[in-house]
Amino acid sequence: MRDRPESAARYPHPVLVLVGRQDATAGYADGWALARDYPRGTFAVLNRAGHALLHEQPALVQAFLAEWIERVREDEAVVQGVARFPWPGRRRAPR
Repeated sequence: MRDRPESAARYPHPVLVLVGRQDATAGYADGWALARDYPRGTFAVLNRAGHALLHEQPALVQAFLAEWIERVREDEAVVQGVARFPWPGRRRAPR
């Protein structure tokens, strides 16, 4: 993340970043540095979780994943032109 070029384009699709507050391996603070490049991103720091989020907070991870999958499907429908724009300011992707 430190070597990311400033000229890199923003990613306009749904993104999910989950980090564990007690992650002694990777930490959690660097996840927030990504937020500016992912305007449709969801960023969550899960308390009572370290590096093994799926095992330590399975219900929370499942809830976040279900919501993210729903946003990905909505985004895909909009990009394909088969759905209305479900959020303000969204433009069709060029074909």
